[in-house]
Amino acid sequence: MSDLREVFDKFGKDGEMDGAKFAKFTKDAGLVDGKKITTTEVDIVFNKAKAKTARKIDFAAFESALGMLADKRYPGKPHEEALANTMADVCKTKGPILKGTVAQNDEVTKRMTDVSQYTGTHVHRFNEDGTGKGKAGRDAPSSTADLSQIVANK
Repeated sequence: MSDLREVFDKFGKDGEMDGAKFAKFTKDAGLVDGKKITTTEVDIVFNKAKAKTARKIDFAAFESALGMLADKRYPGKPHEEALANTMADVCKTKGPILKGTVAQNDEVTKRMTDVSQYTGTHVHRFNEDGTGKGKAGRDAPSSTADLSQIVANK
């Protein structure tokens, strides 16, 4: 039970968990399989577990939601056995899985990001060492860029 509380605290904040964190928890714990338990089913279970006017669930509601998911995950087993199997799977979860984008390091990417090969107006936006000049490298707006000046000249 303390392992389950630790998992809840890793995904929740201040003893509560909102719907997005609960959905992330179910995906990271491997409860969502796309067949028996879908993301839509997770949202429905979350809304059944929380209080009618609440936006977040506490630990007791979290346990209730896990019980509902356990019944859906193991439909042929008794509730206690399904809940025990689900809790065992959940307790193996280390915490939120961080996913990010990794830049490619191939020849095409190197060629596209090589500022020494830039031409035209873009060549003036970088220093010799390849670092950007920021606003100093951009063109200054023309005197007719403001609509009020264009109208005033008529």
